[in-house]
Amino acid sequence: MYQMLIVDDEPIVRDGIRQLLPWEEFGLEICAEGTDGRDGLRKVLEFQPQLVLVDIKMPGMSGMDLIREAREQGFKGEFIILTGYSEFEYAKTAISLGVKGYLLKPIDEIELREMVEQIIQQLNKKSEKEQYYKVSELKAKREVLRRILSHRLDVATMAKEVTLYKIGFHEKCYCVVIAKFTEKMLNEEIVLENYIAEEKVNALLNGIDNVETLIEDDKAIIIFKGKTYQEAVKLLKANNNRLRLREGDGFFLAFGHTVANWKDLVFSCDCARLLLEYEFLYEQEGIATIEIFENTEQGYVENFV
Repeated sequence: MYQMLIVDDEPIVRDGIRQLLPWEEFGLEICAEGTDGRDGLRKVLEFQPQLVLVDIKMPGMSGMDLIREAREQGFKGEFIILTGYSEFEYAKTAISLGVKGYLLKPIDEIELREMVEQIIQQLNKKSEKEQYYKVSELKAKREVLRRILSHRLDVATMAKEVTLYKIGFHEKCYCVVIAKFTEKMLNEEIVLENYIAEEKVNALLNGIDNVETLIEDDKAIIIFKGKTYQEAVKLLKANNNRLRLREGDGFFLAFGHTVANWKDLVFSCDCARLLLEYEFLYEQEGIATIEIFENTEQGYVENFV
């Protein structure tokens, strides 16, 4: 649903615009009304609507000044100006400020409908394009993370791609956690096109920020930034227990050891993968950490510290 703002100093005009079209059918919601130019500018910047209908001639701040000031402050939404014949030259100037069109008062319903339909089509195309690039960038970012965790990038290339995709590795410690989906989860048909639906992972990470996630077949790989594995254990164990109580099922969690540099995340990931192999021993507890090696041969631990 897109948002629309009406700015006109005449209440009867604002009310008429509200009633003129079934705005919801266009995917538009009238978020607010501006009673004059200054009030309208304040609400444009506050609500950041996708579409603004603004009278060009108002006392105090004109519609033209409103548009110019909004653009100067970075507003990217679309404008339709409402004007009388005498302000036509002003309307042409407004076009140079990115206004999509003008309507003469009294407003013709058909003209307004056609103009709004064109703008909605443009907004939809823009939204689809932004979503495409957002998904593409997310896929590329996750591919970089996969390579970082699998010895497939040299240090120089890693640093370049981390900067390129703004991954945000600026913390003093990191750790990798592997959350394995249970057979019950998989049997619930949450596996679609080789990706596991992320709702379960989002539930596991509820209230937890500064993490990166990857989906890998029957498990999720979680990179904690700025937290030790002990801190990660407390956070995820609590959320996992809540999942078990609410849904009768939870993840098996394998916690890699803490590393001081993101370039060493691969070693934390290797540790978590090794611990995952001990699921058959610790399935009831639901977690495995490097501490399970404390009473075994020291050599196992030395591989990861």
